[in-house]
Amino acid sequence: RGAGVRMGELVAVRDCVGRQDILEAVLLAVEAAGAVPVPQITPARYLEKLWRSASLTHLAQWHRHRQMILERTDRIIVLSGDRPDVANADQQSFATWAQAEDQLTQVEEVRQMPCMMASIPTPKRAYQLGMTQDMLDAHLLPALAASDVDLAHAIGRAQVAAMHDPLVIRTGEGCVLRLQRGDRLWLGDDGRI
Repeated sequence: RGAGVRMGELVAVRDCVGRQDILEAVLLAVEAAGAVPVPQITPARYLEKLWRSASLTHLAQWHRHRQMILERTDRIIVLSGDRPDVANADQQSFATWAQAEDQLTQVEEVRQMPCMMASIPTPKRAYQLGMTQDMLDAHLLPALAASDVDLAHAIGRAQVAAMHDPLVIRTGEGCVLRLQRGDRLWLGDDGRI
């Protein structure tokens, strides 16, 4: 709901995670809204294999057909996951692909396309947090189904709490981030663009 999908739209759904269950749920939600999803499945492991196996000629044209679709797309939903291992990729292959990918980014920027990015739990992240995949899913996935009204209320509660006490975020790597808002304006992201 937070993506604002409308009936009759063409919606690019970028699966950067590789979780079929999540992709299927998002595609069905787009269809239920009366829109047409166009999936692009490029999880980290896929991109790493692509950079190793595809020719430079193909990588240089990575954007060609995708750009034609993107120029007709009304909005984008990105299912974000683990990042590909760029450091160990063939650097010429990666650079060639990245230049082609930049062509798609330019289309998005020129068209100012609405985009919703959702961080999807992955086994790697669950392990880093000392959790099972099911435990992490139970914490994070309900937020993806929240309405924009529910998100606005949750953001409002967090903003009020941060006005009085520091907001503390802890990771499984022993890192702690403390946010003391002070007098700064805090803009909440309720999924509407």
